[in-house]
Amino acid sequence: MRSIIAIVALLTLTTACNGDFEGEEVETDTDTDTDTDTDTDTDTDTDSDTDTDPAPVVTGILIAPFGASIEVAEDLQFTLTALYDDGSDLDVSSGITWDSADDLLATISGGGLATGVAAGDVVISADALGFHAETSLNVRSPAVTLDSVALTPATNTINVGDAATFTVTGSFSDGSEQNVSASCALSTDDTSIATIDATGRAEGVSDGTVTITAACASFADQTATLVVEPVTVVLPPADLVINEFSAIIYGGFVEYTFEVENTGAGAAGDFYVDLFFDEATTPVNGDFGDEFQAIPGLAPGELVEFTIDAEASGLATYSAWAAADLDEFVDDADRSDNILGPLDVVITNLTPQADIAVALFDVYADSATGDTVYEIDVLNLGPDFAVDFYVDLFVETSVDPVAGDVGDHWAHFDYIAPGALETVFILDDSSPAFGDTRIDCLLGDSELSLNDPDLSDNMRCYTVTGE
Repeated sequence: MRSIIAIVALLTLTTACNGDFEGEEVETDTDTDTDTDTDTDTDTDTDSDTDTDPAPVVTGILIAPFGASIEVAEDLQFTLTALYDDGSDLDVSSGITWDSADDLLATISGGGLATGVAAGDVVISADALGFHAETSLNVRSPAVTLDSVALTPATNTINVGDAATFTVTGSFSDGSEQNVSASCALSTDDTSIATIDATGRAEGVSDGTVTITAACASFADQTATLVVEPVTVVLPPADLVINEFSAIIYGGFVEYTFEVENTGAGAAGDFYVDLFFDEATTPVNGDFGDEFQAIPGLAPGELVEFTIDAEASGLATYSAWAAADLDEFVDDADRSDNILGPLDVVITNLTPQADIAVALFDVYADSATGDTVYEIDVLNLGPDFAVDFYVDLFVETSVDPVAGDVGDHWAHFDYIAPGALETVFILDDSSPAFGDTRIDCLLGDSELSLNDPDLSDNMRCYTVTGE
């Protein structure tokens, strides 16, 4: 009897990521002893052998495709093939267990259809027929394409010498936007009015309007409008202020003195100062005064003083107003200080009545120059202002001077108020020799400018002795 030992190897195979597989071997021993002894007397020996082919055995499984790559939202069909020991294979993709290691990157259906969810690498695996296989899947972001371009702003306005920026914005397939100016050709249709560089910076050259064009590859040209305006110089305003407004009365005449200052930061051009005489109400812009003085402009901080005369029509109280630039020729920052008044004056007589008296207060030699110095007191004894008159000095005269004579030296007076005394110094570059004498005379109002009721005190003569 012969003993037949059959050894059956059962392999449980596991494929790795590269599609190879490993197995564990399980050994089974079967002992069958059959002893058959047939002894016959006849010489007949019969051996009967029957052979049956065994069924093919699965040796592993294979996932395809291997190491694939898809975009987000793209699908990919995986297949699973069973491999047999006789060299045959069989598609077993359906009805098995498919799995994605990270559903946030990719999902896979029961039929092996994978879908990309987000960019990254994920392991796809399958279990079938006692085997396990896996492969990697790369999920990439979808390709981004430039869908459109736009030039902004559509319209802009600048001054000559100023700049503005134009931007070409690209809109992409993923919904994003980006400055693509550097990828486009930017130009203006008139560089004498405005220029533009590759970054989109446009600069005004002269006043006018230009078209800005952006040429971007296969897209239609984009255009925008740029208006260039001339530079407007805004000058600071002036501010005219009447600081002083006073009056001098002589008879029926009143001499008003004005002091006007420009306290603003800008220059004041030509304007008028108006005098409103015997005015019952405050003047307003646009009114014209009874008298006026033209002022040929004032620089910032400049001050001007001048006089305007008015004549009373009778004995009364007169109200006067001074106003600067009621015609609004000047851009004035504050017009509230352009008008000053009222200034009231009382006219008690229509004929000026000043009474000038002159007296020699002192005479002496200037030690530095040798000149003879005459210190003269002039007094107005009358009820009115003494206005615009002269005091003359007659040196070494043999006769008394009279009205109308012109002295060797003189002093001019703008005015002396009633009851006021003014002192004036008159110089003569000669002097008597030591011990010698001469007669010098003073004459007030030598031209009879004033209506002086008493001329007896208008002249004084003195003997001057040389020292």
